[in-house]
Amino acid sequence: MWFHIGGLLTLPSKLVYGDIWLYLVEDLFYTQHVLCPTRGDAVLGLVLTSEPDMVSDVRVIDSPGSSDHNMVVFTTHLSCTPYISNKQVWDYKLGNYEEINDALAEVDWDDFMSGTVRFSA
Repeated sequence: MWFHIGGLLTLPSKLVYGDIWLYLVEDLFYTQHVLCPTRGDAVLGLVLTSEPDMVSDVRVIDSPGSSDHNMVVFTTHLSCTPYISNKQVWDYKLGNYEEINDALAEVDWDDFMSGTVRFSA
């Protein structure tokens, strides 16, 4: 026997939290796309989306190897706008590290690190 609650099909559950989960999914307007059992008679595979048309061709196929869970395969329908940043990013691979090392080698580090540290209030 299957129950249909807010776009989510599930088998009856003995878990107390099952109903809470279903109401949460419904309250957030998510769609569960896996409608077939993925382990025995239980629907354990979750493909939740906020848009019903974001996923299609959902299929439950045989388990890989010795797993007792079946695999869920599906097609996603997404469109993305590339993010173009105007932020300047330094390309450190072009750095003149030999010159940096030479400059650091000329520093008298004992003299530089001697003395006291003063904090200004």
